[in-house]
Amino acid sequence: MFSLRNTFRGCAAALSLVLTLAGCSSEGGGNGATPAAATGAAADAVAAASKKVEEYSSAAQQFPVPTESFDPGQGKAAVIAFGSSVEVVQQNAARSVDAFKAMGWDVTGPLDGQFSPPVIGGLVDSAVQEGARAIVLTSVNIEDTGEAIKNALRAGVTVSCVMCPLNHEYADLGVLYATVDFEAEGQILGWYLIERSQGSGTVVNTVDPGSRATVNRAAGVRSIVQQHCPGCRVLDDLVIPSADIAQPGPPQWSAFLSAHPDGITDAVGMADVLGVPMAKTLTDVGRTDVAITGYDADPEALHMIGAGNTPYSATVALPYHWADWAGADLAARKVAGVATYDATKLPVRLLTAKDAGNFSEFTPEGDWQAAFKGLWGIR
Repeated sequence: MFSLRNTFRGCAAALSLVLTLAGCSSEGGGNGATPAAATGAAADAVAAASKKVEEYSSAAQQFPVPTESFDPGQGKAAVIAFGSSVEVVQQNAARSVDAFKAMGWDVTGPLDGQFSPPVIGGLVDSAVQEGARAIVLTSVNIEDTGEAIKNALRAGVTVSCVMCPLNHEYADLGVLYATVDFEAEGQILGWYLIERSQGSGTVVNTVDPGSRATVNRAAGVRSIVQQHCPGCRVLDDLVIPSADIAQPGPPQWSAFLSAHPDGITDAVGMADVLGVPMAKTLTDVGRTDVAITGYDADPEALHMIGAGNTPYSATVALPYHWADWAGADLAARKVAGVATYDATKLPVRLLTAKDAGNFSEFTPEGDWQAAFKGLWGIR
């Protein structure tokens, strides 16, 4: 493992999956009222949370950067996105396509899984029939695809999954992962919410049951807040299918706000791509009592957080750009018979108003794409 840093830039725009928290602490930003200072047991919870927030906000991170050079040869690959209508997922898959092209492979994709396990399974079957030696999936619940993945593995096809929830059964079968611990991401936001609310928050998570990553994130928030904040409440999860994110509101969020005219301090978007419209809806209806947080450090979310006058308060950044190339690199290494590396717990970072405006990509220091190409013998 090598010590790396985040790449920064000086404008207040950045990556595209941010959720908004309206009511903010001195470090959170946002346009809500500042919670009263905690006392007693709440003060102890906030003190512990503040230490965690400082730790998870650090720019110093560790990436599992590979060092062994190899010849990737010329193979055929297919790249399949969970659903291309979510721009960030489509972009992730497109970067994996770029990586395969850079190493000289023939690649098909990004193919649209349409948020449908049967569709994704069919695309996997087709890729195998068309002679793919490697398949990369993006943001997929790999266990939901039926027998397609297992059949691909039996056929000798290498499968890697980028930003997919780790499934140990499939990992044992040979599926490679370039991903993060999604529950740990939620735990990071859980600590932040305790600090932001000064130990007195009422929190609702949003989830899509069809995306296990979002369910794991919500579980992480819930575990930390319930265990460490006696003065906080976590409501039942609000279900918003990914396919509904593009609708105004979205409708489930608008209905939730109508049913809860007050009493909610924090809403956690399952991803910034949902958090941004949630924050805009809060502004449209004049609600300033709810703060939004999210995941993925999308550009519009980062802009809202950095502005300091929106409901958006914080997001957790993932190393998407690097992972998209690592997923292709891992697959090509396995096809070439070269040892792979463990990329199942990639680093993540909490971003608030104090650093969101300067954040760009969460990647290793320097020209990381050139580093990959160098390992592939491309100069």
